[in-house]
Amino acid sequence: VVDVIGIKSVAQHEGSKASKLMRELHLLARESMSKGMIDHECCYCWNDSVLLLAMWDGKIPSAYRILSEVSDLKRRIDNEIGKSYAISVKGRAFPVDFNGVSEPSRCLVLRSSSYAMGNCFLIEAEAKKLKLKDDWYVDSRLSKATGVQIGGSFSMKLLPSQESREVMRFRGYIPPYPTNRSNRSGVKRAAI
Repeated sequence: VVDVIGIKSVAQHEGSKASKLMRELHLLARESMSKGMIDHECCYCWNDSVLLLAMWDGKIPSAYRILSEVSDLKRRIDNEIGKSYAISVKGRAFPVDFNGVSEPSRCLVLRSSSYAMGNCFLIEAEAKKLKLKDDWYVDSRLSKATGVQIGGSFSMKLLPSQESREVMRFRGYIPPYPTNRSNRSGVKRAAI
């Protein structure tokens, strides 16, 4: 998840400017997905947030590529819309086919893991409670793939097991991944 900071305040003080910024965010996310972000399966936008779904094969280089794409999007959001923060959590995606029905519908079911989304909200709440202002909060299972100096961490119980896990914090951006983007095989992957 990438969230833009301060949209609520803009809405309260500048009215329609907040709606304009949110529409620009949605357009930027759509453009980014259509022109790149090949390691991401889909993107969902609402209000001041962008939810990205990528399938991870469990290998560090793949996670690095995925997080690097998120970092590129976050950099554009920071430069073109406003300051943002990102939360990256590993989870499991829902299947595309629901009971054999895959026809288009007016109902959009998010494929992202309910637990991973719930964990994003829990991490966001904990960071606010701790008065943290970092750019990134990354599930410790993904943190080796960031390629950056971790700025600290905090422990918290995450869904579904309620086991305590470390959430790594850092500022800045993830360096671009080298342009060789091979290994897009059908290996079983987890969602991040």
